[in-house]
Amino acid sequence: MRSNQLSCYIKSDCFPLSSNIDFEKPPSSDTQTLRPASTAPDTMKAFGIFALLLNGASAHYAFSRLIIGGVESGDWEYVRDVANGDKQFNANPEYGKVVPQMGTPDLTSTNITCGRNAFASAGRTKTATIQAGSQASFGIHIDGGNHYLAQGAEINHRGPAMIWLSRAPNDVLEAYSGNGHWFKIGYVGPKNDSHWETFQQQEVHFKIPKTTPPGKYLLRIEHFWILPWAHMSQWYVNCAHVEIVGQGGGVPEGFARFPGTYNLKTPGLMVTENQHMFPPAGPKDLLQYTPPLPVCKMLIKESYVDVATSADGKDGSMRIYVFHPSIPGYPNAKFPGVCLFSEIYQVTGPVARFARQIAGQGYIVAAPSSYHDFTGPEALAYDVPGTDKGNAWKVEKTLESYDEDSRRTVDHLLTLPTCTGLIGSTGMCLGGHLAVRAALDPRITACTSYFATDIHTRTLGPHTAANAAASGPDDSAHTLDRLPRLAHAEVAMIFGVKDTHVPAAGRDLIRAKLRDAGVTTSFYEFAWAQHAFIRDELSKGRYDPAITKVCFEVLLELFGRVLKTDLGPKENIGEVEHVC
Repeated sequence: MRSNQLSCYIKSDCFPLSSNIDFEKPPSSDTQTLRPASTAPDTMKAFGIFALLLNGASAHYAFSRLIIGGVESGDWEYVRDVANGDKQFNANPEYGKVVPQMGTPDLTSTNITCGRNAFASAGRTKTATIQAGSQASFGIHIDGGNHYLAQGAEINHRGPAMIWLSRAPNDVLEAYSGNGHWFKIGYVGPKNDSHWETFQQQEVHFKIPKTTPPGKYLLRIEHFWILPWAHMSQWYVNCAHVEIVGQGGGVPEGFARFPGTYNLKTPGLMVTENQHMFPPAGPKDLLQYTPPLPVCKMLIKESYVDVATSADGKDGSMRIYVFHPSIPGYPNAKFPGVCLFSEIYQVTGPVARFARQIAGQGYIVAAPSSYHDFTGPEALAYDVPGTDKGNAWKVEKTLESYDEDSRRTVDHLLTLPTCTGLIGSTGMCLGGHLAVRAALDPRITACTSYFATDIHTRTLGPHTAANAAASGPDDSAHTLDRLPRLAHAEVAMIFGVKDTHVPAAGRDLIRAKLRDAGVTTSFYEFAWAQHAFIRDELSKGRYDPAITKVCFEVLLELFGRVLKTDLGPKENIGEVEHVC
């Protein structure tokens, strides 16, 4: 089984993926003009083409199998089953499933979405899990009967293949017909000037972009026999159910609809007669072919800035990691800012992935390195020495220094011309505490805190002993005693009931103090969640992706309501159907 090469371009300023073929290269000036769809071909040539269209003996196929990590599924296991395309095959409906759709009339039919009557099988189609950044493949249908499909079936038509994604509303694939927005993630085009890469293959390979937002998607493949006459093209379209997991952070753009985007005059649905499969009068020049739509771009720009700090009579420097979204077509867009405070290990891989997820939803995320008083900006290791250092520095660093860090982080966000001036805060563990404490600053109006430690015991910064009393000293600088200063903000507190770092009595104390202070608060306690349940790396078995997903929706709901994005005037480059 010969494998075809991936020809896909996904632009990400942080995770660029190279392309084998520059499919975005514009046609050269001497490329032949496409024949208009309304122009009839020579009668005898058309008759010959039509005869080939009717020949189903060995040319037709369906993409019924999904291959992930080298493991091939059964037919129609993860791919929506399709209906028989011709009543003459009623005695063998499996064979009838490979009957193609035609440019006329099917490009405007709902069958072009996922295949002939595919939505009828949505309820019985399984969902496959795919890691963002990994390779997957569609394999063609192999019938178990005594038909040609069982005897080395191949893609026996010349033409391009495209891979698309469309996220199911509320991640319910079984109820989603595919009538929403699609973005293209893969393209397999010409191998050289004379041959298409997919021809005589049994699989089409592609890669899920590393920054694809996690969720449940329809994964769509389209392969079509491309001709000089779009109305006679043959279409082979199927959709799989997939759940994509990973860091997220990408912002898809360049959306399409099926049906709706394609028509008989769409560029890329025809080739010149010279590029067609029949003997040309010269080189075919297939590398001049440009597909209908570009592969989508997912844009998150990562950078850092070192800012000056001054606390406890000492001047210093703190590194802030910045994760900035970008929406193509909106060069003047402005975004709310989010201060993201890390756990005791500084800005680790899980913290950076969390930052990308938030940035991918339209927020400028600034993550400060909290331990600049003692070490460089590098993350501490998730091991015993790293844990010991983090815990020691957590109580050695003064509250004045913590407050200076959060002020400088907000200051930096407000200096950015792309920031709306609305600021939120979030963080986990130590960072959950720091997110609450940062929100004492009236410039922060929304806070989502994950399993905040040391609030209930007044043990952040230097202290002589834990103090979980309902009332602290009159001159207390501890966060618990300053919660009345949060009255200007809205807060969401998230805890796990199994969290031994913040037991039930501690959670009750925090909730009571917020209520007594008149702070607008949503308080969440998840029955089976432990401490650090959102950390997807070295969490000692505590990572809970299902609860993590729910909690992220809590963050998005609060930030989306309190903080707003200002797109600014739109660039005059054509309609953008949806921006995120």
